[in-house]
Amino acid sequence: MKKQTYKELEKRLKNLERAEAEHIRVEATLRLQSEVLENMAEGVYLIRTSDGVIVYANPTFENIFGYDSGELINKHVSIVNAPSEKSPEAIAKEIIRGLKKKGTWNGEVLNIRKDGTQFWCNANVSTFVHHDYGEVWVSVHEDITKRKQLEEELKRHHDQLEELVRERTAELITANERLKEEIAERRRMELDLKERIKELNGLYNLGKLIEQVEDFE
Repeated sequence: MKKQTYKELEKRLKNLERAEAEHIRVEATLRLQSEVLENMAEGVYLIRTSDGVIVYANPTFENIFGYDSGELINKHVSIVNAPSEKSPEAIAKEIIRGLKKKGTWNGEVLNIRKDGTQFWCNANVSTFVHHDYGEVWVSVHEDITKRKQLEEELKRHHDQLEELVRERTAELITANERLKEEIAERRRMELDLKERIKELNGLYNLGKLIEQVEDFE
């Protein structure tokens, strides 16, 4: 075996030191990323792309959905989708198809908590390769139930206002038609009155003429 020279040993030591420094840097970055995920205000979870199984959920996500720590791990992603016109599995497949096609997906989803409570979330989903889990979808969920409730309230008020406008418009149309009828009736009465006055004037003139003839005789 060839004996290593001092320079070769020194070079090897420096390479090891650089590798160790890089390892420490990577570990620090991973710790920071982990702390960020753990303390985010939004719920975050990772889904393995190969089978749609949840491999990670941060505490906020678990709290939003009412699960204990680690309880969602190894569950299929459809467990958090609420049934609607489509089944939770069909909704999950639809989102997964969009992810496989574009790599990202964004939209509002009707979710369901462990206790069965349904609520709305805005979800932003993207694809990346995780160092432990391989290719995963990372989904960031924000509970928008209050916003949806406000939207529903605004829609209800808008619908009520439109109904009032429709009712008032119908009343005004009816009142306008009645007014037109009243005006037309008054015009008819005025014409009748004028005709009667003409008749009376004719009779009066005829009477005067008769008187004149009688006086002449």
